[in-house]
Amino acid sequence: MKNYTLRVVKPWIVDGKKIGYIELGKEINKMIDELSKLLNAHIYLALKKDVYANAPKSVLEGFDARSTTAKYYIAYATGAIPKNIEAILDGSFNDSDIDLNDKKYHISLAPLMDVSNENLGKFLFLSDVSRERALVYSSIKILIIFLTLLTSILLLAGFTLINNRENHIFNLTRILDKKNEKLQKLFDIQKNITLISDGKTTLLANQAMLDFFNVGDLDEFQKYARDVSEKFIAANGYFNLDKVPNDQTWLDAIEPLVGDEKIVTLQGADGMPHAFNVSISQYEKEQYLVSLTDISATMIEKIDLSKQIDKDELTNAFNRKFFNKNISSIIKRLDQDAFLGVAMLDIDHFKKVNDAHGHNTGDMVLRQFSRYIKSSIRADDFLIRWGGEEFIVLITTTSNQALLRAAEHIRQVIQNADFVTVGNITCSVGVTLYIPGENINDAIERADNAMYRSKDAGRNRVSQLETVSSETIEMNAEARYIKAVLDENAIIIDFERNVLDKDGYAKEEVLGKNWFEIFIDVSDMDKTMDYFHEAVSAEDGKIARHANDVNCKDGTHRLLEFDNTIFTKDGKKYISFVAKERFSS
Repeated sequence: MKNYTLRVVKPWIVDGKKIGYIELGKEINKMIDELSKLLNAHIYLALKKDVYANAPKSVLEGFDARSTTAKYYIAYATGAIPKNIEAILDGSFNDSDIDLNDKKYHISLAPLMDVSNENLGKFLFLSDVSRERALVYSSIKILIIFLTLLTSILLLAGFTLINNRENHIFNLTRILDKKNEKLQKLFDIQKNITLISDGKTTLLANQAMLDFFNVGDLDEFQKYARDVSEKFIAANGYFNLDKVPNDQTWLDAIEPLVGDEKIVTLQGADGMPHAFNVSISQYEKEQYLVSLTDISATMIEKIDLSKQIDKDELTNAFNRKFFNKNISSIIKRLDQDAFLGVAMLDIDHFKKVNDAHGHNTGDMVLRQFSRYIKSSIRADDFLIRWGGEEFIVLITTTSNQALLRAAEHIRQVIQNADFVTVGNITCSVGVTLYIPGENINDAIERADNAMYRSKDAGRNRVSQLETVSSETIEMNAEARYIKAVLDENAIIIDFERNVLDKDGYAKEEVLGKNWFEIFIDVSDMDKTMDYFHEAVSAEDGKIARHANDVNCKDGTHRLLEFDNTIFTKDGKKYISFVAKERFSS
């Protein structure tokens, strides 16, 4: 519509690859200009408005009021447009001549047809008949016929050439289709799911993919999803569409990732989720060959995809299910000189984040909050999303002071971090040490109460309600000091009632075990020494291991070895003994 060129553009594909484009065109405006000079006439192309029904707005804006009539656009003119152009085109102009720019012109009209004989508009000729009017008038009639024929010939020749080219392209397409058939066969013999995608649409898929989703062909699959990526499950923190930035395709987002970051989860027709490793290579421009290798069998020990996962899907922190299932083993795995610290964290003013920026931003803050905490704790510590914006960190520590230092480090990391959209946020922290033998929920409640103390004190701080000290406790026993550390794996029982019977003998169920653990109230050290003044002694301020007799009803006795620990609880001091059977006689 701008330079009046019959133009056809086709992609040029050789051996399945696009190597360029073929463009065929013939400009007719230059020919019209030359004819205008040759004939000493002004030539106008008046096209029906419905020809421009789908023309861009920029094209229509190029026509001013003088080049527009009720039915036509003057699409091309070699001279000034007459004021009565509308009457001329409509046939209501009675005179065959017209005055224009102090010259007299003869009016001639001819239909403008395409190769299908559809009437697109009119040719208008204004021939200068100022001199030799009769001769020029006759010549114009001849030339109009000639021009009409020439235009028809040119259009027909162009159509024939284009048709031949289209036939050639059709033949090339048939060859390409055959190559695609071979490619499909090659795809179908692959055991892995193999497909071609542009990141938005799956363009080709092998039989393994169709079988996995139990569909007959790609068209049937695309009734449910345009691309395989729409079937990715957000499980175990593996890659899914939620991790793709708005300005990228999933292929762009996953390509630079490594290791487990390149794993996706798909649910097959069997109803079970499967884990796949993703491999990508470029096939053509903006098209990629994608191979999905099922690695579910090799990950059975790492993750059971058929069961609910133990991680929070939003933050990738562990969830309460993980906590309930593993807390006992977490406690038991601690070394003899290690303690379990519980830190409760709550994001300050989190409701304001949601109110001001929306829940999507709130979710991003929770994800970043989790990542920052993970970066500030050790590999053997555990981050658990407790609920909402509350998190628990289980910290392996060596003392109460070390626990406070670890919690303060986490608080400072959060305070100094930069969060998307909201900038800086803070958190309030409450900490406590787990007391051996207690219900873990009691320790969590203490940490929670301590966290609220931080809130009440102004937020963005670490608090501890009471000191459950892991430090060495000094006790005077016959001018000697007993020092020990807290054993968190011990079970609190009363020595006299639970280990010995009413006659002072060891109970049968105790004798059948290789070891047992006891706690004795030693607030009254004199009473304690009555029990153990021969079994316990102190050297260099520490309790060493010693043997002790336990009398049995049958007259025999057991020699037991004691590992000793002293701690405080409820205002009293307790001593712990782990008794190991040595021999009987």
